[in-house]
Amino acid sequence: KGTPRFIKSFNGVVMSLLTGGGGNNNYWHWLLDVIPRIHILEKANIFDNNIDYYLFPDLMRKFQGETLDILNIHHKKRLSSRHIRHLVADEIIVTSHPYNLLNNPYIDSLQIPTWIVDYLKNKFLKICLKETSLTSFPQKIFINRKDGHSARYLTNNSEVEKNLKKFEFSSLTMSDFSFSDQVALFHNAEQIVGLHGAAFANTIFCKPKTKVVEMRPDTAGDVIKNLVLSNNLVYFDITSKPKTINFNNQQGDIEINMDLLNQIINS
Repeated sequence: KGTPRFIKSFNGVVMSLLTGGGGNNNYWHWLLDVIPRIHILEKANIFDNNIDYYLFPDLMRKFQGETLDILNIHHKKRLSSRHIRHLVADEIIVTSHPYNLLNNPYIDSLQIPTWIVDYLKNKFLKICLKETSLTSFPQKIFINRKDGHSARYLTNNSEVEKNLKKFEFSSLTMSDFSFSDQVALFHNAEQIVGLHGAAFANTIFCKPKTKVVEMRPDTAGDVIKNLVLSNNLVYFDITSKPKTINFNNQQGDIEINMDLLNQIINS
């Protein structure tokens, strides 16, 4: 009975990069909650050759493998908590959460530390721009979230998409692109519009003064706004009260006022 049925034993040092919340499969939390823990190790002078295995929340998503490839973490060292639920090892290393310092993620997530932004840029931007498979880059991007959370969506998404095409926006589904391609797309864009969601983590890789329009339910908070502004970008928002779904968090189906959207784009 219990964990002895599935406990796994490992010789050597296991580094745990586990995190709560959306760490298993969410792009935002992978980039901002999981990957920065590697930098914490580096600052503590603990490097890859001192670690035999890394335990990750999950490894099923394409972007997870792609980021680890860039960081040169060997496949043989990667463990997934989806398959390994209980382990013992000679030594297990864990870190503090990179920014959840008050033990209140609703507050802590509002101010992503600048060291995380700088680290992600330094590790990924130059390599991704070199490795991207894209040959052209739209200057105006609409993140259409066709791959997004079903509990947060635009009720008039088709109208928004059609309207933005008049302003020469390209409607893109981020999961259609590799990690390197996403970094390159955001770095080369001049204007970005989208519904509150994980893809806005890519604004870390934008050039200064890039214009960002976030559509969001009024319960979503300022986590994206603060990240955008701290990265020296220009921020606009269209905030609406959810129509039928409202869990008092970032979920909700909202309708976008087209006149307000046009006014922002024209300005």
